[in-house]
Amino acid sequence: MQRIIRRTLIALLSILCLLILGIWGLGPYVAKDALTKYFAEHNAEFSAESLSINPFTSEINGRGVKVTTPRGLELKFEALQVSAQLTPLFENTVVVDKIALDGLHLNIAQEQEGWRVAGVLFPTGAEESPAPAQESAGEDWTISLPSIQLRNCTLNISRLPPAGAADQAPLQDEIRLFSLNLKNIKGKGAEWNGFADVMTQVNGADIVLATEFRVGPDKFVQWLDISSLKARMQQFAHYLPADLRDSNASLDLNAEIVVDWRNGALTLTTTTKKLDISQVDVKLKDMTIESDITSIDLNPLQISIAPEGEPEIAFNGKIHSGKTRVNDSAGRYILAGWDKLDLTPVSFSMDEALNVKVDQISSQNLVLSRSALDNEKLPPLLQAGTLFVSNVEASDKRAFIEMVELSDIRSNVHLDKERNLITLAPLSANAPAEEEASQTPQTEAQATAEAPPAPADDAPESSPFNLVINQISVKGDSLLSFTDEGVKPPFQQDIRINSLVAESLTTENPEQAFHITMEAQTDQYSKIQSDTRIWPFAPKLSLDTRTNIAEINLPPVSPYLSDALGYDINNGQFDMNLAMTIDEGRISGDTKIMLRGMDLGADKNPDASTVQQGGAIPLNVALGMLKDGNGNVELAMPLSGDVDSPSFGWSGFVALLAQKAIFEAASGYLIKTFVPYANVVTVVKFAGEQALKVRIEPLPYQAGQSDVGPEQQAFVNEFRQLLLDKEDMQVKTCAIVAPAELNYPSDTKALTVEQLKTLKQLAEDRGQKFKAKVLEGGKIASSRILLCNPEVEKDSDGKGRIEFEI
Repeated sequence: MQRIIRRTLIALLSILCLLILGIWGLGPYVAKDALTKYFAEHNAEFSAESLSINPFTSEINGRGVKVTTPRGLELKFEALQVSAQLTPLFENTVVVDKIALDGLHLNIAQEQEGWRVAGVLFPTGAEESPAPAQESAGEDWTISLPSIQLRNCTLNISRLPPAGAADQAPLQDEIRLFSLNLKNIKGKGAEWNGFADVMTQVNGADIVLATEFRVGPDKFVQWLDISSLKARMQQFAHYLPADLRDSNASLDLNAEIVVDWRNGALTLTTTTKKLDISQVDVKLKDMTIESDITSIDLNPLQISIAPEGEPEIAFNGKIHSGKTRVNDSAGRYILAGWDKLDLTPVSFSMDEALNVKVDQISSQNLVLSRSALDNEKLPPLLQAGTLFVSNVEASDKRAFIEMVELSDIRSNVHLDKERNLITLAPLSANAPAEEEASQTPQTEAQATAEAPPAPADDAPESSPFNLVINQISVKGDSLLSFTDEGVKPPFQQDIRINSLVAESLTTENPEQAFHITMEAQTDQYSKIQSDTRIWPFAPKLSLDTRTNIAEINLPPVSPYLSDALGYDINNGQFDMNLAMTIDEGRISGDTKIMLRGMDLGADKNPDASTVQQGGAIPLNVALGMLKDGNGNVELAMPLSGDVDSPSFGWSGFVALLAQKAIFEAASGYLIKTFVPYANVVTVVKFAGEQALKVRIEPLPYQAGQSDVGPEQQAFVNEFRQLLLDKEDMQVKTCAIVAPAELNYPSDTKALTVEQLKTLKQLAEDRGQKFKAKVLEGGKIASSRILLCNPEVEKDSDGKGRIEFEI
């Protein structure tokens, strides 16, 4: 019996050994034959230098494996080694000690029918009935992968172009794995954990990272340490929108990232050690952005996404940008640029509301709106040596800035002949023309038809956004250059700003005054000082200003003053002390004006000769009356008016002040001059108060009177004395008679020829007798009194009289 048992055991052991030897010896041939037939079914050719299966060591080895199709090489690898343990299988455990793959080359291509992997098509789109649920056969298996190593592997992935771009070439990606080490991968059921480090290149972008992960039911946690990530936009251009595919930028990243997903809630936390964006050349629709370097330091950035809520974002950090330019799309203008811009520190959060806080913003060589072409010397609209902003806080309802400080600014305001600001660069040189050309009646009708309905009256109003700036200041060597080609001759003036401080700009409180103080000059000797409070958000214009101007040369500003004055200014200086208040559009105040050596040119009024022939005293003559021995005029003028009046204009404000003050002073001067003749002479303004006139009052007569009676004698005496004192004065004397004086009809058309003759004779006698009475004594030349043709009064209420015209 024992002999039978012994022989049986020997036979079984021999059979097992033969079976193992058979597997060892025949396995590679069987496997190679099976693989060859499988790939042949898919029109592919399989080859291998060697395949081996060692049941004693539980290893599978392969070398020189290739799969080719008519399209070329689809799969190859230099060496594959798989080592496993068999005994743990009895304990529901799979242990693969090692998987090592070297020199892998694999093509993966998306086709209309599905995905082709290593030359084998795996169809997609076919609906498969779900497999019936199977009851668990027992305890879950444990899988342990202590080591998986991939070296020098290349994956070429080809995808179909997106829908609507069928004529576009397939999208190509290349992933090169220089090394991929997966360590201690272990899992059982839904519980998994492990570690990996990767050195790879994706489309030429270099990536070196290490990661550790843990997976469980409703849980995924991954720690990611990116030692180096260097990439350029062009390497992933096919993933970008069409408008950005010509853009480029380089990214250099060193960061730690933690991904935590639990019960549907995702939290992403990032801490950067280095985040540099350099060599930026981004082309947008209306502008391009160029930048040498932008460094961002995030410590940390956290993004949280709840299952049913909006994303929440928060980060702290610093931002540095160097040598940055924002150009228009045509490349003709620099819209904005700086050599250096720092935001430090920055705090940002967005959950139910947006909150941003920046302690300091500083910039060097800031420029806004400047020509980008060397052959166009258009100066910048604004250039600042330094910009410093402190304590910036912003939310979705309010922005607060503690202080804005600019130093060494150069601002160029250049208006062309149509008063367009040509130093303000357009976003796109062709945009306005294209919009006008495309706006046809048809498109307008379509726009009207497709316009969304107006919001309902009961729709909730959105909360206003408020801005608060505590202080804005300008310091250092700052200059404003103003050019206006819209006047003749073109005006050009430089204003040097010695200091400018503006405080308390706020939209929250319309009753809060915006306070501005300024000291400036237009040349070495001029001075401009202003202390102004303005209520910019009041319903109507309100301000209070105290402004002193000294030694401003008038000829350069003549183009602005000449229209209001009516004269060009040839010479002179201007001083003004202005104390003015505008309360809801109503002007009040006082001003003192000094016109030093002011000489006016030709009268620009086309009716000037007619006015002067009528005895008017124009502005230039009135100005000459007021000059002292040095050619200066000092004036004081109360202010009043309404800014809403059509006759009010800020451009001629100074000129109108000067004009009105001159006429007021000249009127007073003339009144004082003619005080001894007050019963005879009055001074009146006319022609919109742009001229003065000395007028001799009419001399009334009784009905039918022709001789000079006692009631006219006092007038005759003062009139004679006026002519004696004013030896150059010549007076036109016009006698007028009314029909009612002789009880004739008041309607002159009803008078007979004889009645008209009688009336004119009465007027003739009045004039002749008045002239003779004045000339008594022989000291006045008769040629100085000119008699008009006798006149008959046409007004039914008119009285007999003599009128005078100087």
